[in-house]
Amino acid sequence: MWDDQLQIVPGRTETPTLYPLDDSLEAWATSVLTSVGDGPFVVVGSSMGGLCALEMARQAPGRIAALVMVRAKAGHHPVPALRDRYIASLEADGISSL
Repeated sequence: MWDDQLQIVPGRTETPTLYPLDDSLEAWATSVLTSVGDGPFVVVGSSMGGLCALEMARQAPGRIAALVMVRAKAGHHPVPALRDRYIASLEADGISSL
C-alpha cells in the first residue's frame, strides 16, 4: 500500500502488517516497538495503524520523535443500541440485511 510513498522517504522504513502480530492493540504496539530499535523515530499510521501508532507513543513516548495519524480516531465509543441492531439483523437475515 505504501511502496510508492516510501521510495521518497529518507532513511530506514518499516511497514509491519499488524494483524498477524497478536490479537490486541497493545501487543501490536509492543511488537512494532521491539522490531524498530531504540529511536527516536517518526511513526505514521493510517486507520487502525494510527491507533497502533498512538499506543506506541503511550508505551514509549521518549522513543517517538513525531506521530502522524491518518484517518484514525483517538478513541472508539460504539453505540450499544446500534451494535445490537446490526447483530440482530445479521442473525436474522444474514449479511444482505446490512
